[in-house]
Amino acid sequence: MIKRALGIFIVPILLFMTIGCSSFESLIRSSLEEKPIWVYEPQVSRDQIAFVGTGEAQSESLAALRSFESILEQISLFIGKNISKDFITELSERKSIERYQLKITRVFVKNVEGSITVHHLAVADKVLVTNDRSELLLEIEQRTNIIKGLQAKASTLLREDRDIEAATQYLSIAKEASSVVNESGTQYYTDAMDRFFSILEKIRITHLPEESTTSLFVFQTKRGSRSLSPKVVNAPLLVSFTALNAREDEYLDHKTIHTDSSGKATFINTNPSMISIGEMNIYIDISSFSQYMEYISEDDRAMINKIVSQSTITIPYIRDLAISSENVLLSIEEYSIKGDRLSTTYSQEILYDSLLKKGITPTFVDIVNDDDEEFFAEVIAKYKKGNFLFGKCGIIAINQTRNGYAVTVLGEVSLYPLPLIDSKASTTEVRAVGWGLDVEEATKNAFSQFGTIAISLLNRLLYAEP
Repeated sequence: MIKRALGIFIVPILLFMTIGCSSFESLIRSSLEEKPIWVYEPQVSRDQIAFVGTGEAQSESLAALRSFESILEQISLFIGKNISKDFITELSERKSIERYQLKITRVFVKNVEGSITVHHLAVADKVLVTNDRSELLLEIEQRTNIIKGLQAKASTLLREDRDIEAATQYLSIAKEASSVVNESGTQYYTDAMDRFFSILEKIRITHLPEESTTSLFVFQTKRGSRSLSPKVVNAPLLVSFTALNAREDEYLDHKTIHTDSSGKATFINTNPSMISIGEMNIYIDISSFSQYMEYISEDDRAMINKIVSQSTITIPYIRDLAISSENVLLSIEEYSIKGDRLSTTYSQEILYDSLLKKGITPTFVDIVNDDDEEFFAEVIAKYKKGNFLFGKCGIIAINQTRNGYAVTVLGEVSLYPLPLIDSKASTTEVRAVGWGLDVEEATKNAFSQFGTIAISLLNRLLYAEP
């Protein structure tokens, strides 16, 4: 009896010694939580590798999907590369992944007070999974070499004071690092973005009024605000300002300028529709960063915009007129389709309002004479001298449309420096079309459109640049 009793106690002890400490803990946990032991300690052959997925939700289908996602997360962590998007459909629909000869061999579902937990046991070929891991290690080594090369290039560019180009190299490093899931990728990404921001935050833009004029603006970029700070060369700066389109509506225009070897960049306006009096905003042009934005975090993108905003400077300006704003004369004659002079002044009113916005108050010429030579002689006799904006426009076509009428006008406006009556400054031929419910409305819109186009073209003649 004593021997038999001893045998009863010895067998469990030997069993516990055989299965080991970790298995004993798994058995206890399995018993307490009423789950199969494979949930905690799956047993597979030497040439296999196991992953246990766990998903919890209020529905079994959603819990199962989360369990599959859990399996793919574990494989991704083991390999070092995120494969979830590549295989989630195959795993959830087929319960297998061909690439790794992976199969779902066991499923356990537990429902506790409306919360459903699903466990899946996935068994895969160890060699296939490990090969992907080895390939990734090789890829990491290759990317590491690329990253080191980019770091060296960034250092060289910084020594040459080409800070924006150096910063772009660190964004390229962040792009390389973002495709690697393991810790080395995260560290490379963090270090690269830290260096990128340290470069961007130090750049300062200043206006050099002593080297600027009313039509030419000089700016300088430095690495810091001290007088002896290094000058940042080949830095792209974006100058934004308000301009007017052909309809006299405001819009925001931009022009990129680059700093030279002394860190200076010059802005000369090339848009004749730039408003007469306004402000320019000058900031770092980050368009070269756009190709990397999808690889960096949302917080880092927000930080870039914040730094650019903080480094932006604003400069007021007044454009110089090429003509004297005093004694400006205006006369635009409008003609019917038969060639008769009309009493309307639609196009003239458009030009008048636009000139007022430019600081010019023109005088309407009230002389009427169909003979051009006599007309100019009377104008010179009355006004002596001044800048005379004179033009003619007439209707060349009236067409009925489905919803009304379309009227087409053709004409030209020229600038005459009285008492000279020769003009080399002209809009050349302008064609405009207006639509309306009736002919009268279409005519008004056509002449008004002519005036709008004409003043847009005259901008080139009214300012010193351009």
